[in-house]
Amino acid sequence: MKVEKNTSYVFKFMLSSGDGDDYPGCKLTVAFWRWLIVFGLPPIIKPDVFKVRGQYNYDQYIERRYGVYLFENHFNICYGRGDANFHRDEFGPEQRWSCFLPWNELRFVRHSVYGLQGEHVRTLGKGEHTYEMGDVIPRVVFPFRDYDGEALNATTFIEEREWHRGEKWFKWLSLFFKPMIRRSLDIQFSGEIGPRKGSWKGGTIGHSIDLEPGELHESAFRRYCQTHNMTFDT
Repeated sequence: MKVEKNTSYVFKFMLSSGDGDDYPGCKLTVAFWRWLIVFGLPPIIKPDVFKVRGQYNYDQYIERRYGVYLFENHFNICYGRGDANFHRDEFGPEQRWSCFLPWNELRFVRHSVYGLQGEHVRTLGKGEHTYEMGDVIPRVVFPFRDYDGEALNATTFIEEREWHRGEKWFKWLSLFFKPMIRRSLDIQFSGEIGPRKGSWKGGTIGHSIDLEPGELHESAFRRYCQTHNMTFDT
């Protein structure tokens, strides 16, 4: 038996066969609240086996699982074969059914843009995107220097998104829960920034940060510069 801290699951009750490599026997995993307990069991159920033949001959084991678990808001029922990865064509799809719990889901209801003083400018309609709106959105351009002294510009605008509690037949729950509202500063840079710029990974060319109460473009971008080793040019 192995006991460890549960950092992933709301709950889990799962009997699995092992994959023939990691662990040859079965195991029963129970997770609830802060703890996750794994019980070692005899090989009550066997993994699926596929004999790979070619340049290299080997047996590919696919774990079988039976049980339920809830990860964040995603509910899963496992009733057989796990994910076969590169051998899905031979084994078929993973035997698992899942869904998001609609009473805990947040549904997106509004996307608005704001002006230079935080005043409401426009609420986007269905299918509209900020990158298509051009000069309709008030923007501010700030000169700054990256960590290595390179002079660049940052173009910013303020946007706000709103979500309500409950989806499908649980939309009525939004009558009893406060909406989640996120006001943020969108930042687009005139070139790559950060220590990865110029490499195959690439630097950052855009970012978004949550606005603190009362913050506008300049105060928010100054805060961003302080936390990202950048110099705000006055």
